[in-house]
Amino acid sequence: MSYKRNKAEIVLDILLSISQNNNQIKITHLLRKANLSHEAFKKYSEELEVKEYIKLSIIKKQHFYSLTPKGYEQISKLKPLKEFMNTFDL
Repeated sequence: MSYKRNKAEIVLDILLSISQNNNQIKITHLLRKANLSHEAFKKYSEELEVKEYIKLSIIKKQHFYSLTPKGYEQISKLKPLKEFMNTFDL
């Protein structure tokens, strides 16, 4: 039986992928680390940018995502939630 991640887990995976890469990651690496299709990532990234959890930077024609202080704050809120869900197999 396959496991389907919920929205909170996907958002946490995106934020953690950025933070674990020195707070600067290329889009393709982020897609791979967070295990998302480009279409799914586009939907989540737009929402995360609007909420100011992540920001897109262009450096020498390359696109990078990084976390904002609000993004780091969300990690600290979502990690305990994920641990709780894992404890009870939710």
